[in-house]
Amino acid sequence: MNRVITTGCMLITVAALAATGCAGDDGSAAHTGDHHDHHHDATGGYQPPAAFEGLDPCSITTPAEAAALSGKPDPRPNRNGGMHPDMSAAATIDTCSWLVDGFDPLAVSFQLRDQLGGVEQGQDATSKWMSDQLGHPAHLSFGKNPVEAGVEDCAAFVGYSGNRAVTVLLRQRTTAATATPTDTDNLCTRNQTTLRDIFARTPWQ
Repeated sequence: MNRVITTGCMLITVAALAATGCAGDDGSAAHTGDHHDHHHDATGGYQPPAAFEGLDPCSITTPAEAAALSGKPDPRPNRNGGMHPDMSAAATIDTCSWLVDGFDPLAVSFQLRDQLGGVEQGQDATSKWMSDQLGHPAHLSFGKNPVEAGVEDCAAFVGYSGNRAVTVLLRQRTTAATATPTDTDNLCTRNQTTLRDIFARTPWQ
């Protein structure tokens, strides 16, 4: 399983590139595709793009899942306000994160990956298990965060038709006594059933 090396939105970008390879020789790609800009209805409310079939990323996770990851009650969903380029500028994303005391233990991003292509199947046991459970390619990465001290991360990608993907980012605070993540004991493996249940709520083909 690939180890995670950055944090936040950058973590999602690095995991995306790990799951697909670089977009160009230098790993860069210009953002195009203005037809993916977000839309608003007549009252100004956000409407997901047609490619997402009306699905909101907040709708496939629950407060209980966010609370279980954080160990604290009353997580609050936070919407990013619509489609925007990810940090690589090679995909556009729509994101919902759950916040508890200023920390986001759980976030979901819907991706349109027109420049990245489909998610490449991970070869580790957890990625293969996830793919077998869902019937879609899956790629999971994990690791202690070297940028944000005291945080362990898990980034899970599942690919769908039309160059769409769902990314679930798990984050958990750690202490000096927390064991270093391994291929068989990490934030992804400890929460693989929760991850499967989240992805299973996505009805896309």
